[in-house]
Amino acid sequence: MREYIFDFDQKTMMDLDLSTEEALLLDYLVKFFDSGCAVSRNINGRKFCWITYKKILSDLPVLRKRERQTRRIIVGLENKGLIKRYLENKNRLFIYIDQEILFYGYDGSPCLSHDNLTDLYSLPLGQNVPPIVRYYKNKIKILTRNARVKDLDKNEFLLRLKQKIKPQISEYAFNTHFKNAEVDSISDKLILLSVTAASEFKNRPNNPFEIIVKEIIDEMVAQL
Repeated sequence: MREYIFDFDQKTMMDLDLSTEEALLLDYLVKFFDSGCAVSRNINGRKFCWITYKKILSDLPVLRKRERQTRRIIVGLENKGLIKRYLENKNRLFIYIDQEILFYGYDGSPCLSHDNLTDLYSLPLGQNVPPIVRYYKNKIKILTRNARVKDLDKNEFLLRLKQKIKPQISEYAFNTHFKNAEVDSISDKLILLSVTAASEFKNRPNNPFEIIVKEIIDEMVAQL
């Protein structure tokens, strides 16, 4: 199998259920927005770029779409979480592309994306600020502004996490989704976990996972 289509990993494209025309349009948007020629606007800490359907259709006649059909592709990409749209005065279309998902898939990147940094810097400084948790396909990112987190032992963190989570879920769910979990890395702003089906934790009522994560971080930091 060919590894890349455009600049995208073909396996990631398949995981994201991207069609060839969606990939073509995304490739065009990424390159145009990165060229410095697009008018950009900072909206909620994210870089959105102005684009018109006339411009897309003029630059991409090979797409062979009308404006309404192109709009449907854009909406579909938004529904997949790959882009965000912003309409200024109800007629000027600005688009933000989630580069992390696009280039790394729903498993997440092993580093901090622009979105991660934007969310982090929106948090106040302090030891008791709760972490932000992001769920991907088989990864969980824990973002924190607590500078002492980087000194935590990842093996101890994982052991405590398993001990606290096990009573909160069924034995089957624990064995299937968390027994073989691993802590990939701990840095000054990021804890990255490998799990099986992160949505298992995200979708649980009241999300005990996030409460447990905060408790463990607070306990371990206090003992440093």
